[in-house]
Amino acid sequence: MTKRAIIRLGDPTTHGGVLLEAFSSLHVYGKPASGIGHKGYCPLCKQAFVIVAAAENVSYFGKNVAVEGMHTSCGAVLIATQLQATIDIVPDAKTASTHAMAPEVFRSEARAGLLYGHRFLIVDSESRKPLANRRYTVMHADGRETAGVTDKAGYTESITSACEEEISIQVAFLAPGTVFHGRELP
Repeated sequence: MTKRAIIRLGDPTTHGGVLLEAFSSLHVYGKPASGIGHKGYCPLCKQAFVIVAAAENVSYFGKNVAVEGMHTSCGAVLIATQLQATIDIVPDAKTASTHAMAPEVFRSEARAGLLYGHRFLIVDSESRKPLANRRYTVMHADGRETAGVTDKAGYTESITSACEEEISIQVAFLAPGTVFHGRELP
């Protein structure tokens, strides 16, 4: 299972969109939670969208609750603005193709030598916007390092391993240049 943050009314998408609908009586830290079928608007596609993927194992009044990393009908990915309220999910077929391989995929891929794989969405910790075209380094538990560059939506390449392992991802940080105004001290 994978922990994912619950999506709420007003949360953004990777296309710069925003969720405009949510459950009326399910609140997460003071804001209504959203689920499959709830609508939003995408400025990139210039159209309304609906949430098309959600946690299959958690529903509210028959609608599955949306979590970070799930997709909209315009192809955008949902971004949570809170990280404390999470759901342990089993990725469904829609998310398995771009996020984490579901356990049944592990078994079918075992013959090809690929057992585990995951892509990660890299977002700015302050703005919560995806970091596109950003260099990163994956530090594997066995000491190996692999480098890559996030795609235009802020996702890493698929990080694969023959067995389950803990990794860390280091992202290149671009600090603004410092300009000194004034006189030098003696």
